[in-house]
Amino acid sequence: MKTNYLFPHKCKWIGWALFVPFFLLAIYSLVADQEIDNWVTLPWPCIGWAFFSNAAGDIGINSVGLGDEIVGVVLTVSLLLIGFAREKQEDEYTIALRFKSLAWSMKVDAALLIAALLFTYGMVFFYFWYAYLILIFLLYVGRFYYELYKFRRSSDEE
Repeated sequence: MKTNYLFPHKCKWIGWALFVPFFLLAIYSLVADQEIDNWVTLPWPCIGWAFFSNAAGDIGINSVGLGDEIVGVVLTVSLLLIGFAREKQEDEYTIALRFKSLAWSMKVDAALLIAALLFTYGMVFFYFWYAYLILIFLLYVGRFYYELYKFRRSSDEE
């Protein structure tokens, strides 16, 4: 079966090489309460800047810290590469497993979002929302590779 939507197999290793250090950096930022946003400050196009600050105009170039944004983008791209990289032996079962894992992760993600909307407020909700942006990818990758591991282990035993 042709799977045009998958990346080449080597992209999985590129994704892991990007994911591990940036995930540790994100955890460090949250746990140690370190401000990584100002590590990279550049003039950057901003939309809606005046709504959240005292700046004039809704669209413009403002000097902003991009550390959090860079970490979020790299984590998203790395999880996309890990989750949608072709396996060495890609068959119909693997494709079905991808679909089931994606559907499962969307259901769990929706349940967590509903719970967060109902029971979290203030900065706790803000931190959840930050993690929520990559949570669906984390759940999908975790479920897919766990189920693939279980399948390969059971087939090796037979």
